[in-house]
Amino acid sequence: MQQTLAEIQDFKGKYPKQLWYLFFSEMWERFCFYGMRGMLTVFMVSELFMKEDVANLQYGATQAFVYAFTFIGGLFADKILGFRKSLFWGGLLMITGSCILAFNPHEFFFLGISFYDYRNGLL
Repeated sequence: MQQTLAEIQDFKGKYPKQLWYLFFSEMWERFCFYGMRGMLTVFMVSELFMKEDVANLQYGATQAFVYAFTFIGGLFADKILGFRKSLFWGGLLMITGSCILAFNPHEFFFLGISFYDYRNGLL
């Protein structure tokens, strides 16, 4: 049975429970990712004293790994973990990477960024 647009817009039922897990994990993942992404090159130049061309290359490598790990993490999540465990471990990696970067970004910058890259594949 095909629904009309008016029937879809007037939906009064309950949404599946899994949709709320997806919404909140995706919301916080995007908040952390795009917030970090907007200032990453500026931070590397001003605080880590990288040259601007090196910081731009590092930014590009970080973005490349984010999209590469999406494929790898998706396979890992689908074949091994399942959606609940992958959301849990991806969220844990996101929190760990954020805490590492908040605690001491000068010494553990690459470790914190690598957590960001790995967690993107699971979320």
